[in-house]
Amino acid sequence: MSMDPSEQNPKGQSVRVIVHSFFIIPFLIAVFAVLIFAMLKMVVGTPPNLEQALRTISRGSETERWQAAMDLTAMLQAQRSENIDPRFLDQLSFEFRRSATERQPFLRTYLALAMGLTGEPRFETDLIEGLAASDVPSTLASIKSLGMVGGAVAEALLVDLLSGDELRIVLESIIALGRLGRTSSIPHLLPFLEHPEANLRWDSAISLAKLGDRSGREIIGRLLERRYYVSFPLVDELEQDRAILIAVEIARLWQESFFKENLEYLSRNDPNLRIADAALKALKVLNGDE
Repeated sequence: MSMDPSEQNPKGQSVRVIVHSFFIIPFLIAVFAVLIFAMLKMVVGTPPNLEQALRTISRGSETERWQAAMDLTAMLQAQRSENIDPRFLDQLSFEFRRSATERQPFLRTYLALAMGLTGEPRFETDLIEGLAASDVPSTLASIKSLGMVGGAVAEALLVDLLSGDELRIVLESIIALGRLGRTSSIPHLLPFLEHPEANLRWDSAISLAKLGDRSGREIIGRLLERRYYVSFPLVDELEQDRAILIAVEIARLWQESFFKENLEYLSRNDPNLRIADAALKALKVLNGDE
């Protein structure tokens, strides 16, 4: 598939990759990198349970509190528990609301992420209030978690955020709307397919795909081409791999011949064996072999 000249990103063009990541703004990359560390610590040490972590958040020193919130997020990421004690959820809500009066952005950010990871719709109201935070990282965390637990009210507020000037917030709102799964968001995401910022184009196409809309098909096709990323030097190889895998999964689900040439090339030539295998499986689905 040939590259659209408008995607070449020539010198002096306003297009830039907002973040050194395909999907997550810089601070949240750091958050989840630390989560990996925390999970390793859980393996080699004696991990606290959810209740112990929450007690430390309630009573510990400033440093202990945000570290416990980090541990809490790591545990929820690992456990994905569907049977969390309602008293724990009440306390988590209380601690998040209490953090609004404190100058601890790390604490508030991790608590917001923890609420999203519970999958509990009851946290929608708390997270909506979290959108008013003065620091961008905790606002982004609230947006991210609203994409996991929000409903119609969250959707309306996220749509409003699309018109803001802070591009990191716009980007995270686009991603969150895709996660929410509400097709009423589609008309609000479509204009971003033409946005000068590459990240907003890419993630709007992917969010639209999650919502069943194929308007971003050409963008998804470009994301299947490793040579396309040459125009975006801030996107490293790991991030390229992640983006390509997402595009391959969309191509597999859509089963369109439009993607066949790129899938064939990836299956035969990509140096990442995981990508090559995923492309081969997508081709089999497209060809009716599976």
